[in-house]
Amino acid sequence: MSIDILIIALGLGVAIGWLWARLSSAKYAAKLPKPYLEGLNLLLSEQPDKAIDIFIKLLAADNDNVETHFALGQLFRRRGEVDRAIRIHQHILARPQLDKSHRQLALLALGTDYLHAGVFDRAERVFQELSRSDSYRVESLQKLLHIYEQEHEWEKAIAVAETLIKFTQDPVACRVAHYYCELAQSPAHKANQQQREQLLKKAIAIYKTSARAALLLGDLYYQQEAYKQAIKQYLRLEELASPWLSEAYVGLQKTYMALGQAEKFYHLLQRRILQSSERMAVNLLADHINQSEGQIAASEFLLNQAKMHPQWIYIQKILDWRVQRDNAADVELKTLSELMGILGQHSIRYRCQHCGFSSHELHWFCPGCQHWDSIVPI
Repeated sequence: MSIDILIIALGLGVAIGWLWARLSSAKYAAKLPKPYLEGLNLLLSEQPDKAIDIFIKLLAADNDNVETHFALGQLFRRRGEVDRAIRIHQHILARPQLDKSHRQLALLALGTDYLHAGVFDRAERVFQELSRSDSYRVESLQKLLHIYEQEHEWEKAIAVAETLIKFTQDPVACRVAHYYCELAQSPAHKANQQQREQLLKKAIAIYKTSARAALLLGDLYYQQEAYKQAIKQYLRLEELASPWLSEAYVGLQKTYMALGQAEKFYHLLQRRILQSSERMAVNLLADHINQSEGQIAASEFLLNQAKMHPQWIYIQKILDWRVQRDNAADVELKTLSELMGILGQHSIRYRCQHCGFSSHELHWFCPGCQHWDSIVPI
């Protein structure tokens, strides 16, 4: 039995049970539910459109069967037949004398249908209306937030999130900080450094531990040659014990060198290696030793690090330097060096702490589980 058929059977079992419970009451004792049973049989025989026609006629004739149609609409949506779910919920809304609670529930169901179908403009209108109600305000605001994230409408997302904060304990500050960062990196603001700075400062104001905002603000100050301010932003990541400090190393290196204080940067790397043996710190310090003391000293440093904390990149560097030093290096050594380089191109640099999604490229929004700030450097 396929999953779809199993879901249908379970859903229909609930619906049939509900119907027979209704029939046991005095009001329905004299009524034989032939049309319902006919519709259910059509569903089981994979003729959903004919079944919907029957249920819609029953919906118009019977004022007490709205819950059954909600269940059917949800069943269609779960099966991925969103167009049929939309048809059911639209007909519920078209009923005369539909009470307020059922109307709001039908709107919520219809908006969810549109969301699943990717018809964001219609879903947005529905959830905007529901966001003014007391019963479904929070749920509607959360769905609007999802829509604006998908459409990259960051200003609208910020406005909705600020409203949502008033009605729920949902920790949206982190998401709002990312919205400000997205705005700062958008074409509309990227050329205006003053606007970018203001947006990034807003991100930090609302979420003080925003690693992304600190990195972007550090890069911005470097571009403005405000080197001390750039270093301050980069080093905030160390104060926050953030795993993202490794992403600031390149910016820190350029900034300290621009100030003529390169040794401060290499002292920072040495401290970080003693504390956590960061791969990026080891790699950069090895390059520095290579330039200042030569390849042999750098290779010895990397070999010692590899013995304590094995990493493919250390071995690759040692092999590359060996091949560079020895022009007569044998073919096997050269081939091994090339193969290590190929393996390195496909290495995983980032991983989501929520769903395990792994990537060589940086994503602030996880494509797997759609969480913000869940991906960290390995």
